[in-house]
Amino acid sequence: MKQGTRRALFWVAAVVFIIATWVVIRYAQGYAYDFDVGMFVRTGAVAVTVNTDASLFVDEVMVGGTSFLGNRAGSDGLLPGDYSLRVSREGHTTWHKYITIEEGRLTDFPHVMLLPTDDESSLALKHEVSSSLNEAQILRESAFIIQKKSLIDTRTASGSLVAENVLGFATAKDQSRILWWTRNEVWVLWLRNTDQQPYRTEGERQVLTRFSVPITRAAWFRDLEHVAVDLGNQSYRIIEIDTRGGTNIIKL
Repeated sequence: MKQGTRRALFWVAAVVFIIATWVVIRYAQGYAYDFDVGMFVRTGAVAVTVNTDASLFVDEVMVGGTSFLGNRAGSDGLLPGDYSLRVSREGHTTWHKYITIEEGRLTDFPHVMLLPTDDESSLALKHEVSSSLNEAQILRESAFIIQKKSLIDTRTASGSLVAENVLGFATAKDQSRILWWTRNEVWVLWLRNTDQQPYRTEGERQVLTRFSVPITRAAWFRDLEHVAVDLGNQSYRIIEIDTRGGTNIIKL
């Protein structure tokens, strides 16, 4: 082989090596090539924390799962964009969201709840929900009162109006938030800032859902992230208050 040819091959190999090394470094730094935009972009990630062992699917591809050893699962290296996210387990309800992954950001869902659907478990859950609703009816010391269907915050000297047409309310045990319901709507008001996703600020409020039938009662269920609703005739709903990417409602 001529010396000129060897020299040319050497430089070609050197250039390929440099390019390959650069690509490897970019991937190691959390970048990936996006063919839609024709350039390297910083990737994002998603994580879920589930109350039971389950499988995590991104765009209907299983990417991991939780187990009795750990209740957290996730997927990284995701290009920015929209994805379908699903958490499921056989014999349980399914949790589903449509999410947007952003560059360099972890999208976290720390309170995913799946519930068993067999007849025996469903009866036990209805009893648990009923007990939670009954307990919520016991009067507790609260800074909020209802006057002529108006929810009033008495933490100020003159009292401030929170909402109208209110039929009932329930304050969280740690006083961090309050829920109330009207004839067909369930609302939540955050009384202080939160320190995990979805981040909420003091005074922020949101309607969780609207029902076509009247609401009888509502209460916090198990934690500060789910609400139990009584629609009458032993028909219950459990609502996840994290409405990012859709509202998960479990029917009992």
